[in-house]
Amino acid sequence: MDLDASVLALNGLSKEIDDTERERVTSTLQQIRAYRRAHPRRVEADLGNVANGVLVRAAQAAQERAAKILNETE
Repeated sequence: MDLDASVLALNGLSKEIDDTERERVTSTLQQIRAYRRAHPRRVEADLGNVANGVLVRAAQAAQERAAKILNETE
């Protein structure tokens, strides 16, 4: 979940910074994408035992959004 949150934060930040910093953010997102491709999630996080349904749905939505951002990163 932390990595997904970081991807979402970096994506939001990339819209507010200059081109030089944006290149660094893009590079970081590319590295995260490479990591995710090399080390895919083995099992979906089972938060059911430690969290309520709202948190589980929010985590799943963040995971899907982060995956979309990484897939769209050039």
